[in-house]
Amino acid sequence: MKTNMKWLTAYLTGLLLVSSSCSEQPKQDDELAKQDAALTALAGNLKAIDDEFVPPSVSDESTQVLSKASGSIRSKAESDDICGTLDFIECQPRLLRFYIRTARLTFGFSRLIVLDVARGMGGIPDGSTGSIHIAAEDVTVNYRKTSFLDFELLLKKANRSVGFIKVEPGHYELRFDIATLEAGNPDSKGGKIAIDVEYLDQGNWNTEITVTDTLCDPENPDDPEAAYLNVSRIGGLWKGLTTFYHGASARFDQPLTCDSPASDQNSMTIYTDFVANKVAAKAALYFMRRNETSMANVASFGLNGLCGKYPDLCQSLGVSLGLPADTAGQTVANHFSQFVNSYCAQRGSRDIQWNNTCSAVAPEVADAPLQNGSSWMAPSVFSQLSISLPDAVN
Repeated sequence: MKTNMKWLTAYLTGLLLVSSSCSEQPKQDDELAKQDAALTALAGNLKAIDDEFVPPSVSDESTQVLSKASGSIRSKAESDDICGTLDFIECQPRLLRFYIRTARLTFGFSRLIVLDVARGMGGIPDGSTGSIHIAAEDVTVNYRKTSFLDFELLLKKANRSVGFIKVEPGHYELRFDIATLEAGNPDSKGGKIAIDVEYLDQGNWNTEITVTDTLCDPENPDDPEAAYLNVSRIGGLWKGLTTFYHGASARFDQPLTCDSPASDQNSMTIYTDFVANKVAAKAALYFMRRNETSMANVASFGLNGLCGKYPDLCQSLGVSLGLPADTAGQTVANHFSQFVNSYCAQRGSRDIQWNNTCSAVAPEVADAPLQNGSSWMAPSVFSQLSISLPDAVN
């Protein structure tokens, strides 16, 4: 999941012009002092979240294995930089670690945007609305400012919404249409991204990151087409869910390419539900094809039930691994049957234990329930998801 956001620098520079263009009179010293204090407090709060975004129980891996993540369930995961010589099942803690760190990087970038824009909005009078056209980028910025840390910006290009920033106390939301903003860039992977952050303090916060409509990368055709990353912290516990969709990653008869046909048969949506503290992480893993419309029985879609749900998938996987055709599916089923949710990953160890709640090492984690999946977006919906942007500021 790669997203190039360098283009935002130009737009942020333009946004800073809003303050000089729309300010009716200079701010008084006391007003500036209040704004500086509020901005400092916001910066400190978001920095504190960033510093402890990744639970220590999953943060011990070396940086050499963090270069990319696979969106495929292929047992060939050992070819990925992240997994090294580990197969897909053994690699789960590394993948979970990568997902959380990816969310952290995106959060870190979003907090810089929010701080830069809040600083640039400082000169605009409270209670005002307006717009400014940035000729160099051919972007119109519509804005609404209630107060220093309560405002909205909507970026439009060719009368189409391409960026949205909403900030209010304890919450901010960003949405960008990268495909439109990077139109003409041959290296762009397109897509849309949404970032939603709620925060009370450094120990209580929630982040949601959604990416949709991405283009296939020929160098990494197994990257997901859509992704959802939710990481939250409530006191001493981190909780979250990751969801990744790919329309062709469950095909094993030939190498995956950007021309591989997407279908219900070839598709896969992978859910990872987790809860962690500083000592250990407990997680559950589920696999569903995109034609699944209900999450009522998500517990039956774990690895140990995969071959019961999709026997043809396990048969094709076994044959691709060189197993005899008449026993391939059953052999794979027997192998997967031992991987019962949940698994436990412990700080400082690369080993994981399936059918384990971490009770021996982290009772707090063991006692915290995993989600039942009822609120998750079903594959049939998630595979069609496309982020929308508002047409106007409120």
